[in-house]
Order: sequence, then C-alpha cells, then structure tokens
Amino acid sequence: AGAVGPTGEGAGFIDDEKAAEIAAAFRTQIQALVEAGVDVIVLQTFQYLAEMRIAIDVVKEVFSGPMIASMSFSDEPAATNFYPPAKVARLLQRWGADVVGVNCGGA
Repeated sequence: AGAVGPTGEGAGFIDDEKAAEIAAAFRTQIQALVEAGVDVIVLQTFQYLAEMRIAIDVVKEVFSGPMIASMSFSDEPAATNFYPPAKVARLLQRWGADVVGVNCGGA
C-alpha cells in the first residue's frame, strides 16, 4: 500500500491555478508509488473535501488499482461543506473511492 496525505494547501477557496498545483503535487507522489509497485493507494487524514476530490481524480488518472479515501473530521465543519460523515462517505464513493473511512479526527 502507498499512503498519500494532504498537501496543506486545501483550506479556503481553491481556484483553477491552485487546483492545478495541488494536482501536480499529488501526481508526482502517486506516480512514484505506482512505479514502486503498490497494490493499493490510501488517501488519508484529509480535512478538506475539495482537496480530497483533487487527490481522488489524480489517483483515477494514474492508477488502476483500489483506492481507500479516509477523511479527518474537525471542529471546522466548513471543511466538509457542513456535510455529516455519512454524506461525505457517499461522495467519496461516488467520486471513485473503493473504501472510505475516518481517521485522526478532532471533533
């Protein structure tokens, strides 16, 4: 398994330029994991849905194996668009995650 965490750039409004920068950072890391032969990609400890969506899209672009997407919930509900965990889980699955989870929450 290869683990990928957030970039630290997911807070606030993400315009097209920032989204491209975040995607490029994920692409570099995920391609390295794929080239190393990982059999599953784990996206973990993401707090911001927008950043998770970018990461999921990059995984689908460069990796054909299974993906686990795990969110971290905090006292900042805006990070997940004020969605409860169950709705976030459904979104992650709709976006392409094979397994969804929660880790390292502060709420």
